[in-house]
Amino acid sequence: MSFVGWVGANDTSETKAAEEELKRTVVHLKHMREQVVVWQKKMAAYIQSAQALLKHSPKGGGHNANKMHALKTKGVSVAHSLYDSLKDLWKAQDAFLHAKENFVYFSHSDASSPLK
Repeated sequence: MSFVGWVGANDTSETKAAEEELKRTVVHLKHMREQVVVWQKKMAAYIQSAQALLKHSPKGGGHNANKMHALKTKGVSVAHSLYDSLKDLWKAQDAFLHAKENFVYFSHSDASSPLK
């Protein structure tokens, strides 16, 4: 949501609205960072499982072939989820930067702002 270009609102309400948007984006950014960490941990666990399976059965025949296929499928799923979480984090960072710019803009134009 962009606050730039609002007409008719006084500086104080614009500053407050920009501050609220900044707070929301900070909360969302923290959540997205946590999600990335979760998927990074799952990816690390997947890599460890794959390494252990390869170490114990380098040829991967028979029953181990089924395990390897299941592990590959899981790895693809985890990798996609990690990638999606990273994309969401980048979007959250962009939203945060935009909200921060709006807050700074309105704070500097607001006569009652402590930043003035």
